Amino acid sequence: MLRKKGITSKVMHVGSMSGLEAARRQESDISPTHLLDEKTGTYNIPFIKNEKNLVLIKGYKRRQGILYRKDTWIKPDTKLSEIVHDKKLKIINRNQGSGTRVLFDLLLKNIGKSEKEFEKIKQEINGYNRESKSHNAVAASIATLKADWGIGIESVALKYGLGFISIRDEEYDFCIPKTKFKTPAVQEFIKTIKSDEFKDKLLQLGGFMISSDIGREFPF
Repeated sequence: MLRKKGITSKVMHVGSMSGLEAARRQESDISPTHLLDEKTGTYNIPFIKNEKNLVLIKGYKRRQGILYRKDTWIKPDTKLSEIVHDKKLKIINRNQGSGTRVLFDLLLKNIGKSEKEFEKIKQEINGYNRESKSHNAVAASIATLKADWGIGIESVALKYGLGFISIRDEEYDFCIPKTKFKTPAVQEFIKTIKSDEFKDKLLQLGGFMISSDIGREFPF
């Protein structure tokens, strides 16, 4: 949609943490973020609320869950705690610093109940240290038999014909350096995500939900 207006972009899959650091260094125009704060259970806001040089723009919600190949024993009602203890199942994990990796490790901590048990579970998971930099790459690895399961968003499960077990809906927002906020390209981006055309296309992908305050600046 932005390309139609003469605006092009260079996309780098570095994860939410690295994207936030890039925004702090003024090296990005827009850094998408979906970081879950362990203490508050809140997405994104705790990571930027004290930042004087950053702006957070409200985005949309995405459904995160377990992606799995349907020829495994995993079923739609299988719990994560059951899957992680099966050493025969190979995971394709997300890269450290990504919002999905943060979520996954928090889920494992909840299963383990202690730091020692958390470390034990990580060691038991077949392929825990095998990392991929995007949701599409995780889904492709599972679909091509390089892995049996992973954590990702519902839309890629639908795209690749994979099974999906919902874990939670996440807040997917946009962090912008204040020095870039008033630029025409960034303002056009904000205008675009608020448009009905964008919302309709997003909903067609499946696994996305539109927030009523999409496009608004924090504090909302």
